[in-house]
Amino acid sequence: YQLNFKFNDKIYSNVVLISDEKSYKLPVTKIKKDGVKSITVSNKKVQPLLSLPIPWINNFGWLGTYILFSIIFSILIRKLLKVY
Repeated sequence: YQLNFKFNDKIYSNVVLISDEKSYKLPVTKIKKDGVKSITVSNKKVQPLLSLPIPWINNFGWLGTYILFSIIFSILIRKLLKVY
């Protein structure tokens, strides 16, 4: 994939290879032009639920979290609408 970044009305590009292979391009591209030193693309695993105060929610994964929250919201909506 080609990532394009716009900074001060100039476009800078970085190519990212996404595959199952063990070799990949480095996530840092050094530019050193017009005030831009480098472009860094993070390849860390995304864990959006780490900031929640519930420690066991991180082990569920996205599917388990979806099922858990859908059950909770379904119960809440049934209570609000008084549907039995």
